[in-house]
Amino acid sequence: MGISFVAINRIVEEKAASDEEYRKKLENNGRLLLSTVKQMPGRVIVKKLHSLGLDVDCADLERWCGKFMSAQDLSTSLIRERNLNLQGNEEDWIWMGLTVLWERWLPTAPNCEMLDNKIQAGYHMDYEDSTAICDAWLTAWRDIHALMKLHCIGTLNQLDNMFAGSECIFNWMQDFTESLYQAGRHTPKYLWHRIAVCEDIQRLWRTDDQLLTENLKRDIAESYFLLGETEKAESLFKRYLEADPAWGWAWIGWSDCYYFLNTDAPDIDEAERLLKQGLGVADVRDRADLLDRLLRLYEESGRAEEAERTRAELRRARNTLTTEVRRTGERSMQVKHKTTFGEEGLPLDALEHLGDHAPLPAPSPSEATAKVGRNDPCPCGSGKKYKKCCM
Repeated sequence: MGISFVAINRIVEEKAASDEEYRKKLENNGRLLLSTVKQMPGRVIVKKLHSLGLDVDCADLERWCGKFMSAQDLSTSLIRERNLNLQGNEEDWIWMGLTVLWERWLPTAPNCEMLDNKIQAGYHMDYEDSTAICDAWLTAWRDIHALMKLHCIGTLNQLDNMFAGSECIFNWMQDFTESLYQAGRHTPKYLWHRIAVCEDIQRLWRTDDQLLTENLKRDIAESYFLLGETEKAESLFKRYLEADPAWGWAWIGWSDCYYFLNTDAPDIDEAERLLKQGLGVADVRDRADLLDRLLRLYEESGRAEEAERTRAELRRARNTLTTEVRRTGERSMQVKHKTTFGEEGLPLDALEHLGDHAPLPAPSPSEATAKVGRNDPCPCGSGKKYKKCCM
């Protein structure tokens, strides 16, 4: 997967804004920037394109935009079709001119450049203003639907490979659902949007990526619970766990609804019961995360004795080291390395001394986080990106 012209331009412009020496070098080299073309009147852009051998009006652009997903693709096609003899930055002029004219003349006909701008606009907003971010990103989501329908794109991962923007769609849509959660905590309509978006992603992504699928399911059930649709949320978690009782993070998500997400009327007993029920599944995945959640519950509710017992059990559970990286298309999402000590069914107290024979010690928190990138899955196991979780 390559990188689009608009993404390259964004990188250059951001570096120029923060590096005076780099900016002067660009000026001396005559480098054309999209921000410069955006400041020009339309008639000046049209006249410049005419001087390069390309006549364009609104009717032409409207006809072309149904065939091309981006101004970049359109400019490449026109340069080849018209056999334009371009020198220096003239090729950039064609792409940038068409980009600006498309956005001005046909703002309701989305293209990849406009989608990239809308996604990046959300990232440049105040992180605390989640409603503004969501409003910007909901328009981007509508553009995604429009582009997929117009250009007969069947899946989001196909669109992602064609988009090649400043942020890949796979990463962005996880930030999007997280922002919908943040906004939904005080404005419930965004939780309804979150449910709809998660259901859309499930339908449109069409991948066997287990982590993404699990996160989306959990987000949907969690949103129903936060909206007061407790019965619906309960039925979803029950259905998930009937199909896959070893899904550790479903037990955690269900439990969180009663305690960590329910600060107004927490039900510690129910949260504890669900975590223990999950821990009672012999082959439950992410056992250490279940224990960690139970430990937090005990610590925050002042149950020191139970917390100490759980802490010791958690240390033993961490003698199983797991690091995941899964792959979707060309992007590395996770890889799994697993070392297990003891036979299945061995009592936990018998595991206490097996750690002495482990070939590698469990990494300390500082060692673990030092190797985690901003956009990597958070090592706490939440399924969120590191920058949106423990960072």
